[in-house]
Amino acid sequence: MSVSIMLGVKVGMTRISSGSGGVVPVTILDISGNTPLRNACRSSAERVVLYRSVHSKRLARPQLCACLGRNIEPAAYAGWPAQHGILACSRPHAKAILRAGQRVSIRARSVGKGFSGVMKRHGFSSGRASHGSSKAHRTLGSTGMSQDPGRVFPGKRMPGRMGCEHATARNLKVEHVAHEFVMVRGGIPGHAGSIVAILP
Repeated sequence: MSVSIMLGVKVGMTRISSGSGGVVPVTILDISGNTPLRNACRSSAERVVLYRSVHSKRLARPQLCACLGRNIEPAAYAGWPAQHGILACSRPHAKAILRAGQRVSIRARSVGKGFSGVMKRHGFSSGRASHGSSKAHRTLGSTGMSQDPGRVFPGKRMPGRMGCEHATARNLKVEHVAHEFVMVRGGIPGHAGSIVAILP
């Protein structure tokens, strides 16, 4: 089966020198933990993939028994919808799947920012800094309407939790491929240690 999704762990960012003498920022991804446990079938809506070794006490008993029954070291799980392709081989070699210069998309959960106001969350402009503004410099302003319709419409941009959502960085260039590590140009969503999905 052709590979359409590969899981990895974000290690962090660094920089490498380009051929022209410049400096290129890159993100390092560890793809050494791809070990499929279950392919999609009629009774399963997900393909389960092991992606990171963990201590045995961190796993529930069914997950731990599934690993030990296959002589696999305890590892964290990651499910992916069955309509997407998943690695058919165990612990792939990065160079057999990716190559330098290739363009990929990377999907991950963005860093959570906590409860944020409308200026940070939605890019609203601030109120006037003086001349009549009283405690309303960063506020949302009026959200209601007159008697008709007399309500706030669903989807109104308001303060709330920001970040911690699935985001995709598209068309990233693969700068370097090692045995179990991949370097892609630029930054990707998520913090160091978070799981990412690589879509070649």
